[in-house]
Amino acid sequence: MSSFCFLSNFQTQASKTISIPKEHHKNILGKAGTRLQELQKLTSTKISIPNINDQSEEISITGPREGIEKAMHEIQMISDEQSKKAFEKISIPKKYHPFICGAHNCNIVDFQTKYNVRINVPPPSVDSDVITISGEKEGVQKSIEFAKKVNEDMEANAKTVSIEVSKSQHKYIIGQKGNTLAEILATTGISVEMPSTESDSETIVLRGPQANLGSALTMVYTKANSVVTATIKAPAWIHKYIIGRKGAEIRQITQDMEKSVHVEFVDDTIKIEGPKEEVEKVKKSLEVKAKDLTNKLRFIEMQVDPKHYKHIIGKNGANVNKLKNETETVINITEVEGKNIIRIEGNQQGVKQVEEVGST
Repeated sequence: MSSFCFLSNFQTQASKTISIPKEHHKNILGKAGTRLQELQKLTSTKISIPNINDQSEEISITGPREGIEKAMHEIQMISDEQSKKAFEKISIPKKYHPFICGAHNCNIVDFQTKYNVRINVPPPSVDSDVITISGEKEGVQKSIEFAKKVNEDMEANAKTVSIEVSKSQHKYIIGQKGNTLAEILATTGISVEMPSTESDSETIVLRGPQANLGSALTMVYTKANSVVTATIKAPAWIHKYIIGRKGAEIRQITQDMEKSVHVEFVDDTIKIEGPKEEVEKVKKSLEVKAKDLTNKLRFIEMQVDPKHYKHIIGKNGANVNKLKNETETVINITEVEGKNIIRIEGNQQGVKQVEEVGST
């Protein structure tokens, strides 16, 4: 399914909730709210804890996605420390955390289900080696043993390969919510370490068994090149004609694509993103469409003497509406810096006809 939009800046703020036992909320707040303030400052987030009279256990966090991850990690650790069950911390090099978690956190889910424990692994955005485990003593101990075994195996057998991939292609290697990284780990047993989105680095590190590095490398390059982008120059004012009423025109161009193509309209540019073959097809169609519209259509802006307004607009807009229908043009009247401006858009002949009426 293809899509199109008009904005270039994607929303960077997000919100999430985390359920924490009510009796632990005071520990997150700290004395006179100082711990909460420090946590908000550390993570660049806004953390809302229910009032003492509100029985809700939901704590909401708003801010940048990486900040939310950090805040949730810290809050969960504070809560786990307050638990009456066994609580242990174990330091394992962060580079080995993906192997402990497993693809899509399958190992974590398995241990939590089997042994009734909670395993809190720092998200990629948190620079920490510390993994916390809480729950039944036997389960906590088995989880620690597993983490140590993974660490030993990786220290003995893991090899690395570093490659350079254009920063613009990193998101295709990561995939939505990290799904592509998880797919590579599940398929090859290789962890792919990506630089922070805030970093300018283009270096990607592959880590794991020597025998599997080649196949993982192939997957990374395939994913990186699975999506391409192309741009077309087209005046912003003709974008609505390319899109068509309720998106009909752009939909006609993209609807036959076998795979998803995303078309974005920004300023005087049209950006197309998707699989290479589909992008090339859509680009050609849009170039033809844009050229055709640019040749057929024009716009003018003119100042009209106020004494002619009544004649041009007519009673209840009758004259201007009639003119629009007869000439198949778009006529907008606005006030700019105290001056009344009429903007006319449409086919060459229609715009000329309206211009003549406005000039008489």
